[in-house]
Amino acid sequence: MGYDPEENGDGILESFDESEEIEDDELVPIVDDEGVERACVVLAVAEVEGQDYALLAPADQLSDEEGEDLELFLFTYEVDEDGTEVFGGIEDEDVYEKVRDYFSTLLGEQMAGDEA
Repeated sequence: MGYDPEENGDGILESFDESEEIEDDELVPIVDDEGVERACVVLAVAEVEGQDYALLAPADQLSDEEGEDLELFLFTYEVDEDGTEVFGGIEDEDVYEKVRDYFSTLLGEQMAGDEA
């Protein structure tokens, strides 16, 4: 499943098959507002207004077969000089809404394509 910057850089969602096993190198540790660390998977990376953003989902929810609503997280996204992925919060509410709307459109397109 892994992240492919050639595909995701243009805002293409990573397809996910629930039967796939999530590898440890695909997990990104994210600390939530309550200080709890959660293992997440990068679903997509897209550029919005010159900045890259990542859409992440908790790994345990991706492999959950009960079909519950999926929590999604948005972060700024960079790769440092060592090749390490760096995620940061989106501080500006207007920017957050633009990024959310962009990824919502991508999700809608992905779901429409899956139904066809």
